[in-house]
Amino acid sequence: MTVIAQAQWNAMGQAYFAGRLRAAWQKHHPELLAREHVDRLDPWIFRQVARAEDYGLVDERSAGFFVYAAWLLGADFDRRIPVLAQILNEAALAPEAKQRALADFLVVAFGILEGRGSQHE
Repeated sequence: MTVIAQAQWNAMGQAYFAGRLRAAWQKHHPELLAREHVDRLDPWIFRQVARAEDYGLVDERSAGFFVYAAWLLGADFDRRIPVLAQILNEAALAPEAKQRALADFLVVAFGILEGRGSQHE
């Protein structure tokens, strides 16, 4: 009988997670993904997942949004954008609330960049 060590399960899970992220990015942002080197992208994703864990974003959805935000905004977005740093560092907020805040920020920010303005105009 073959026994798979916990570290092997973890590595397989990380690879599966990274593959699912890349597939979603390929579907929604093929032009951006085409510029990436997959051999460098997966380790980068793993580093971002570890950073997400520092903010309590340990479930797949909230960690995925953190990684997605880092991909679109830059790896250090959580330190460069004060409002996001404040939200992510707020211990009283649940991971789901932090994930929603990231998603809302991305919608508003990219809506403004695409010339749609904010919803509050």
